[in-house]
Amino acid sequence: MCRWLKISFLLFFFSIVLRAQFEYTPYKFVQKIYLENHFVSEGYIISPDTASIISITEQKEQKKVELRVSSSDYLFVDNVLMNYDSCTISTQMSIYDLDNDGLDEIIAPVIYNDRIDFLLIEYQNYLTEKVIFSLSVNAPKKFPYINYSFANLDEDPNDELLLSFTENYPEAGSVRGIFAVDIDSQKLLWYYPTAFYMIPSYTNNRNIDSEISIVITSSAVCNGLNFSNETFFFEKDDGVIPYSTNYTDVESTVIDTHAQDYSSDSVAVISALDKKGKKVWEKKLGDKFVWVRHQIVNDNKVIAGVYHRNKNDKLNGSVHIFDIDDGEELKAYHFDKKARYINVISNCLIVNFLDNSLEVYDDQLRLIVESQNGSNNLAYSYIRNNKRNFITDEALSGNNFSLVRNDQLEIEAALKTEGDLTYFPKTDLFCVNSDKGAYLYTLEYVPWYSRISNNTLLIILLSVAGLIIILLILWSFTMSIATKKIKAQKEEIEKTTAKLIESEKLALLGTIAGSVAHELNSPLGAIKNSAQRLLSGKLNDADQKTNIDLIHRAVNSSSTLIQKFLYGSNPKDQSLLADLHEVFNDWKIIFGKQFELLGISIIAEISNIPPLSISKSELNQVIHNLMTNAKDSIMEKKSGEKTIIFKTEELKDSVQISVTDSGTGFDKEMLERAFEPFRTSKETGKGTGLGLWIVKQILDLHNGTIKITNNPTGSTVVINLQISKQVIDEKA
Repeated sequence: MCRWLKISFLLFFFSIVLRAQFEYTPYKFVQKIYLENHFVSEGYIISPDTASIISITEQKEQKKVELRVSSSDYLFVDNVLMNYDSCTISTQMSIYDLDNDGLDEIIAPVIYNDRIDFLLIEYQNYLTEKVIFSLSVNAPKKFPYINYSFANLDEDPNDELLLSFTENYPEAGSVRGIFAVDIDSQKLLWYYPTAFYMIPSYTNNRNIDSEISIVITSSAVCNGLNFSNETFFFEKDDGVIPYSTNYTDVESTVIDTHAQDYSSDSVAVISALDKKGKKVWEKKLGDKFVWVRHQIVNDNKVIAGVYHRNKNDKLNGSVHIFDIDDGEELKAYHFDKKARYINVISNCLIVNFLDNSLEVYDDQLRLIVESQNGSNNLAYSYIRNNKRNFITDEALSGNNFSLVRNDQLEIEAALKTEGDLTYFPKTDLFCVNSDKGAYLYTLEYVPWYSRISNNTLLIILLSVAGLIIILLILWSFTMSIATKKIKAQKEEIEKTTAKLIESEKLALLGTIAGSVAHELNSPLGAIKNSAQRLLSGKLNDADQKTNIDLIHRAVNSSSTLIQKFLYGSNPKDQSLLADLHEVFNDWKIIFGKQFELLGISIIAEISNIPPLSISKSELNQVIHNLMTNAKDSIMEKKSGEKTIIFKTEELKDSVQISVTDSGTGFDKEMLERAFEPFRTSKETGKGTGLGLWIVKQILDLHNGTIKITNNPTGSTVVINLQISKQVIDEKA
């Protein structure tokens, strides 16, 4: 009760304080224009001296999508109309002076069902448009992230377009990468495929000696997209899917983390490409929800801010400066408290900390200003105009105010918004693009005498007095409760530790018991089926004898299996002389039906080979484990051909046996550690990890060998066993 009372009062108090502060700041926002169902931006489209408003709206009744150019007072100049039923215009536009004539051109993505056309729109007494590049994608309307950069990649004076495309919610077929487009010829110069969740930046470097065209940073969003050996891979709960796109083919079926072109959206990096789209250097900055923001601050260095969005991550965040040509780290600084958001903009670094404090650094990582009295907003933009410098805040969920701060990080204006606050420096307007439409504001000064309110002051004083009284009352309860809680938590930790130790013991026993059950299940099933046929009374003498013989063999197999789990010494009561034909046929009689019911074809290519130096029971155990592993691998694949090839070849003093399956194969880690006990790639409860370990122990006992490899269709296990010494002596 006391806790909820305290929380309620604190929320009430701070809401009053914030309301009072927001209503009486030195500046206020004055709404100038409201454009319903519009998205708004700005640029020098008509005249190099007067900025224009660019807006996008969907006219659903007329079934049209309109891109309109207007004056700063929103007087109509010209527009481009598209069919609303077939496409839509993305708000992720580029407004940039491509040909250095003082007028900005617009690059607007027009999204269709199977592609995105990038439309170049420029004003020549009227708006003209042409498609400069068409990007083929599977699901273009699933919130792609598009970023535009411009760099001079050839000898002509005009810049080329460096287009980065990132599908935020990838799936099999998704496209990511950098597309270099020659705007004049509308040709794709090169494509750099990558799985990175990209935030690129162009160099803006006109020095012909520098080959760097673009710098990329990626954030580790962990959405399951990977790229290696020229192939995209999408990771799902049930496996990894390699897939082709309109720009890449499937060149590999396994993710190679050591490949030269490996990339993943679960890794945060910074890297640079040359003018031919080749990677020059790359530095890893983190993984698992590590986010990065960066900016090139001059011709030869780039600054990157790193912060961690995972609440369980103990790292505080850092900032790094790299040489743009070779990636050398020139300077690094690690924060002493948790950063929740970092932005690099206007050659400075804005750092928002978890405790709501705020710090601003210059491009040499020198602290410019700091504030310990922040808000729940994220300061994200440092703006320099001809009047002053200021910082804007992005409103967070649950906080409907966007803020403007001065150079000392003091709040100078606040606006109740339903979207992000953006500053338009060319028109000196503030814009909020929301779901309802676009709001344009000017910032006007409020005289000091207009900022005081007696009612607000009285409410604050009463609230402070009430808060002090409540805190004094609650303090006495807190001191007594704290000791009890600490004692109870200590006892709970001790109990939990004891339970965990006991659980580990039970887990080990359960694993061994599961292995025994797994190995005995097949022969017991054979015994049960034969017994049922005998009890039916419908068998003749020959069939009865066959089933009795089958039961006898299954019992012997079960006895042998139990002995192998008591494995420790070589059984002295068995002859080391085994006929592979006989043992394999015995195994197939007992277990072959199971494989047939699963649709698995067993191809046996057994040559006429002499007896082997191993007991029958041990050879049966080796064959059973290898065939069972092959079966499980095929069933895990769930598609394609189901075939197991059992093949033999006689060598000089040994016999080579190979088992080839059309299953999933082994990953790199499994190949290296396949013979360790309890090592398995199967799901929990579907394998014990003892099969290959038992095979290895048996082969070692008889000077045999085993080797595991992958093949294009699955995997191959090759073993070598010595020919019986008795046979060798007879040949001699």
